[in-house]
Amino acid sequence: MRKILVVALLVCSMGLVGCGTDTKESQIPDNPTEDVVVDENTTDTTYDTSETSQTSDSEQPEDAIFLDGPDGTYSAIFTEEIEGKEISYEVSYTFNSDGTGVYNGQDTIDFTWDAENKFIMINDGKHPFELNDDCLTVEEFHGIEEYYKQ
Repeated sequence: MRKILVVALLVCSMGLVGCGTDTKESQIPDNPTEDVVVDENTTDTTYDTSETSQTSDSEQPEDAIFLDGPDGTYSAIFTEEIEGKEISYEVSYTFNSDGTGVYNGQDTIDFTWDAENKFIMINDGKHPFELNDDCLTVEEFHGIEEYYKQ
């Protein structure tokens, strides 16, 4: 009876600590600079140990993706009447050349953008945009707005 109890406790404790299972934590390399690629459908783990070199600001890494489209900050000042008072506020879109950006309005929200199809993907919305010289036109929920390069 005592042996059965000991064996049962061992089996339970092995199940609680994951002994004998292949967890993602066990696939983390000792060297934190290595990238781990895990295919969920197989047990194969691939390690990318290719060396990356430090580049100066004037040099771009070979694998960097730069899109042709807006770059920099485009802003507009809006004025609304709230409770009998005129309130002015600035709204801006900041575009990075890697396809990311930041919207600054009432909230600050990260977004991605697609230069080829001319869309800004923010939260769950997809907003078309046009760029003419220094004027960015964005089709927003409440209508079309124009923003100018800073």
